[in-house]
Amino acid sequence: MRLFLLLPTFVVAACAQCTRKVASNPDIELGAKPPSQLSPDHYIQSTFIHRNLNDDDKSFSSAVSEKIGILRERLRAKARLSIDNENIDCTKDEFSRCKEFPSDKAYHFLIVEDSSKGAAIYSVDRKPNEKSDEKIEMALLDVLSRHSKVPLMEFGSPNADKILGFVRELTTEEIQQFEADKIEKSRKKSRKMPFFSHSPFELDLIEPHILEFRMADFPETPSAALKVLNKDSLKQTVETNPFVFVLYWTNVQISSIHAHHLWSKAAEKAVDLPAVFATIPCHQLGDYCIHEGIGDPEHHYTVVAYKNGERYATTKNMKDDQYYYNWAKMLINGPMIKVHDLEELKEARKGRLALFEGTRPAITVGVFPTEEAIEFNHFEKAAQLLNGRYHIVYFINEEADKSTISTFRPHEKTKRSDYTGPFDPRSVIEHITSASVPTVIDIGKGFTPDLVRSALKTTLLIHWNWERIGEYVDYAAKHSNANNIFMVLNRGATNILPHLSFLEKLNLTPSEEPVLVMFKKNSFRILPIDQRSLKAQTKDLEEVDPPQIMLKPNEVNPFKYLHTEAINAIFGHQDVMLLPDPVVASRSHSHGLEAFDFGEAAAAGGCPMMAHMNQMRDEL
Repeated sequence: MRLFLLLPTFVVAACAQCTRKVASNPDIELGAKPPSQLSPDHYIQSTFIHRNLNDDDKSFSSAVSEKIGILRERLRAKARLSIDNENIDCTKDEFSRCKEFPSDKAYHFLIVEDSSKGAAIYSVDRKPNEKSDEKIEMALLDVLSRHSKVPLMEFGSPNADKILGFVRELTTEEIQQFEADKIEKSRKKSRKMPFFSHSPFELDLIEPHILEFRMADFPETPSAALKVLNKDSLKQTVETNPFVFVLYWTNVQISSIHAHHLWSKAAEKAVDLPAVFATIPCHQLGDYCIHEGIGDPEHHYTVVAYKNGERYATTKNMKDDQYYYNWAKMLINGPMIKVHDLEELKEARKGRLALFEGTRPAITVGVFPTEEAIEFNHFEKAAQLLNGRYHIVYFINEEADKSTISTFRPHEKTKRSDYTGPFDPRSVIEHITSASVPTVIDIGKGFTPDLVRSALKTTLLIHWNWERIGEYVDYAAKHSNANNIFMVLNRGATNILPHLSFLEKLNLTPSEEPVLVMFKKNSFRILPIDQRSLKAQTKDLEEVDPPQIMLKPNEVNPFKYLHTEAINAIFGHQDVMLLPDPVVASRSHSHGLEAFDFGEAAAAGGCPMMAHMNQMRDEL
């Protein structure tokens, strides 16, 4: 019994001895032993897997790889230890094994496996070891000693004899977390990648087709700020000016005349910009416009931006003169704006940019340790594809441990949304486009018709300064996505559009508010709000059967009446004839917030938004 008790004590004591002390024991000095007492040839398999975020990480990884190569030769000759090592650089995620480890931070792991003890993962951290090669060497010998049949610390170089390297074995919990993160990453990747095709500045665009039923009675006063060009003068202008913005228009199309009116007002505002605003009259230069791809009537409100003599960007969107002015200003300032100090960075996070007036609805901020980082390159690529539509800024912080991307929406309850993806351009675009859209879209001053022209679901809250609006926003934050958008119409807000005709078409009176309205396909479901939770009431709303309103093929969507008031607010009131939209039977897109599949070519169907998204896919 005594022997049984002493045995585990002896084993523990042996395992607890310092590796350096064991190595100095002359009884196991390899060179002093006869061949019969030497350890047999033995074998260890190792993998040095690492991910670099900056130049310091890269230099450290190179030093570790080089030191492993030196130790392999030395230990094979002196310790009869063969090490089969593989180096894997996960900086660009080019190897399948990289998926097992974090994709958002730097690491330097040595995975060691032997026949008797199995595999273990060790972290050779950069900061405590980077000051000398000797620290790296002793850290590696410490790891290998734990799997060798003989202690290896004595095989360090002479200068490393009194140096201590730092290494730690990863815990089971850490490894399990890697696996959990891998599963979550795989789950997210398996989903179809949504790209929202409307930026925060494109949520209240004009429907050009409605303009065709208006009278275009604008005064024909030439603007000194607006040049009229032809083929030859356009070529000369774009070659001699850094930025030129040209509206291709025709005086035989009402919507195009309205676009020309807005463009003239935008040119007056843009006299402070280093750019030329101009027009090409396609009613006089029809063949040239067709040659430039502006032959279809749908294109005769197209604005083309030229930069340094090259075609740079286009837009067919219509809104007001301020929209055109801001679009041009964003293009002139480039896809990314660099902030140079912490004060500018702080202001950007509050939604304020020195080059733009007021508080911006959304700004995406990237912070990087260097412009050479692969994350910065992918961020820049995403910004180029979104140029002119989103505010994107960056800051170089050489002391930053890792790159970060966050989108700030100063008018939202949740003001900050952090990016957690693998820093590839596709997922960065997904983050910017989705995180920039407001949780709830306020339609009190207008909305883009594509937001409700869909087979999928739109939920609208109509109220007068309702005290539970925060509950609605919270519910929308949890449930809004590319297939389900949330809107609000606060009748108690200032300067909102006339909306009584909209309520009338919904068979609503002001006394019934607050009320929830759900539009899905060609049906409206309506439910007054009570004291229960919005989750319960929304469920009841979806189950309303039959819907209160089922649009027939010859009926106008009530939303169109509200949109017409937005057009009247810009151009002046006119009574116009409204035509019904095609009744939705089945569509593959959602509210103009298109789900985007990189695997197959999606049919654009002539939609300029989808054409733009197809271009983004091709460039990616």
